[in-house]
Amino acid sequence: MTLEELTAALNLNEPSEGLSTHEKALWYTHHDKWDKAHDLVQEEDDALAALIHGYLHYLEGDHWNGDYWYRRSGYDVPEERDQQWNYILEQASD
Repeated sequence: MTLEELTAALNLNEPSEGLSTHEKALWYTHHDKWDKAHDLVQEEDDALAALIHGYLHYLEGDHWNGDYWYRRSGYDVPEERDQQWNYILEQASD
């Protein structure tokens, strides 16, 4: 899915049927359903899931845990939260 397609999918009222687990987690994050997003990425064991997981902890104010997951992801994550979201969307798209 391209960045444009992902952005459009995130703006729908419901998550699309064809979304991957990561994309669904991003949809729930975008719609402030952090617990549901957290449940999804917690079941995955890959770098992108760890990246999303870290972002969720940052949103919750748990920066220590967020930093742990960011390190575990191996991605070079920007410091600014607005930049983090855009960075994650870029990594999640083709």
